[in-house]
Amino acid sequence: MNGLTAFLEKYFVPVAAKIGSQKHLVALRDAFISTMPITMAGSIAVLLNVFFRDFPTEWGWTGFVEAMQPLIGINGYVYNGTLAIVSIIFAFSLGYNISKVYEVDRLAGGLVSLAAFVMNLTVTISLDAVKAAITAANADFDINTLPKEFTGIYGFFNMGQVNGTGLFTAMIFGFISTIIYAKLMRRKITIKMPDSVPPAVSKAFAAIIPALVALYVVGIIDWAFFKITNMDVISWISKTIQEPLLNLSQGYGAVLLVTFLVQLLWFFGIHGPNVLAPVLESLWERLNFKILQPRKKKWHYHLTGFVVHLTRMYGWVDQVVQLYLLWHFFYSPNERIRGQ
Repeated sequence: MNGLTAFLEKYFVPVAAKIGSQKHLVALRDAFISTMPITMAGSIAVLLNVFFRDFPTEWGWTGFVEAMQPLIGINGYVYNGTLAIVSIIFAFSLGYNISKVYEVDRLAGGLVSLAAFVMNLTVTISLDAVKAAITAANADFDINTLPKEFTGIYGFFNMGQVNGTGLFTAMIFGFISTIIYAKLMRRKITIKMPDSVPPAVSKAFAAIIPALVALYVVGIIDWAFFKITNMDVISWISKTIQEPLLNLSQGYGAVLLVTFLVQLLWFFGIHGPNVLAPVLESLWERLNFKILQPRKKKWHYHLTGFVVHLTRMYGWVDQVVQLYLLWHFFYSPNERIRGQ
């Protein structure tokens, strides 16, 4: 046993410590942590609507649901400003924290990352989507009467791209754009203003060239990508990178491996969740937001996400108790616990 401990202390602990202190991973971890006030507000709004709307609806308390409509509506507004746009919030947070570790202007870095993410959003409703909406609203309407020049509607963001679906895109382009911005700022490739200019104005001008270069690099990538694949970047990343990784992270094996690594790091006095946070948050935070999407028996999923989050962080006795409660109260015998 002493030999194994010595081996792990010599080879495993230093690597884990280096990973935990790697500045890009630290920035990613801190970016997720910084969004906590927003995500907590949205989660509370969703949870309250479970008790104001979902439970009572299942129990047939329609009168209570009607009486709670003002609160349900308020919670809906809170959700729309938090979890519904969490990728936008995260994009700014990531740019801010990357700029922090590079010791450059943080506010400008956050704005560069945010702009880079928004550049990837689709802003046009396709003709097929318009036809489907018209048909759903009025089945008697003849679609063929639409003008041939009509190809869609411009000026609408797809809200399905700014929730948890856009997190991977926000990560990728947040890193690309902000690192370019930070590198150019560090190399002093900036517009220098006289000392008499107010600091706020001087900072703004200093960030122009780095931000311009970073955003044009992202724009070139987006343009070339669409020309090659005929798909927007967010949809492609979601289908070919994000979903396979999420599926890979599911199941007993992945949950047990992560839990084992967390406890092993704690054994050597290293904050396991913090070291593994970039991996855990980038994969499972997306699942947490997916869990919060409206669906049948949504309260099962809210409580499942909360309990499974606890089981991957704390002790084995706690995990057994939590899993028992989850299995006993929230699942029928035919339902299987998955590693969400």
